[in-house]
Amino acid sequence: FLPSEYSIGCHKGITSLGLLLLQFDEMLKDGLKIDSFVVSSLLGVLSNLMYLELGKQFHAQTIKTGLEFDLTIGSSLVTMYSKCGNTGDSDSQKVFDLLCATNVVSWTAKIAGYAQNGQGLEALQTFEQMLGKDIEPDAMTFVGV
Repeated sequence: FLPSEYSIGCHKGITSLGLLLLQFDEMLKDGLKIDSFVVSSLLGVLSNLMYLELGKQFHAQTIKTGLEFDLTIGSSLVTMYSKCGNTGDSDSQKVFDLLCATNVVSWTAKIAGYAQNGQGLEALQTFEQMLGKDIEPDAMTFVGV
């Protein structure tokens, strides 16, 4: 549970990078554990703002802290790289390939990434691969397709 002053994940409307980083810095100073929820929330904001370089820095931090293989963070990284135009054989694909397990969220992140970057054929092919792995699509998957 995060006290109300640490509301990074609750404010999807954050558009000030300075505010985001200030809140994150305060959390670190106060000794709060940085977990998958916090990191994926930060990556979500960075991907919406298309701050690829800062996103890469947070990705490096996940590697240092051993959170890189966390499914929630992995899906957030796939989304972040995809929203910044890195699909295919790039960082988005590499992160996806490193996930120890996948689920509908990680597959949907990959599909949506292709779709958002005008790669409709790749999105459909990825959807077929997902179905081949017996993963049931959800409503968000169909939005991506």
